[in-house]
Amino acid sequence: VFPFAEAISLSGVRIRDMRGGDRDDIGQLWQELMTYHQRLDSRFQVPPDGEQRYVRHALDMMRSRNARVLVAEDLATGRVIGYLMGEIQQRPP
Repeated sequence: VFPFAEAISLSGVRIRDMRGGDRDDIGQLWQELMTYHQRLDSRFQVPPDGEQRYVRHALDMMRSRNARVLVAEDLATGRVIGYLMGEIQQRPP
């Protein structure tokens, strides 16, 4: 479905498909983003199981034929330092 199949590398960072082992890094990055939002607006609330639910969503998208989850991996440390999720959805006209 997607033409981008090979990992690419740019200045010490590799862009590749998410793997199941990336779940902890994805969860941590999501939590950092939620903390940032909470600092901007105290009304912003994160449910106690929010990280777990988000990671489950990322894994579901990883397995979906209509979605793609890419990660940016630091080549020096092997740690995931960013990610992107995309999904093809059918919308009524």
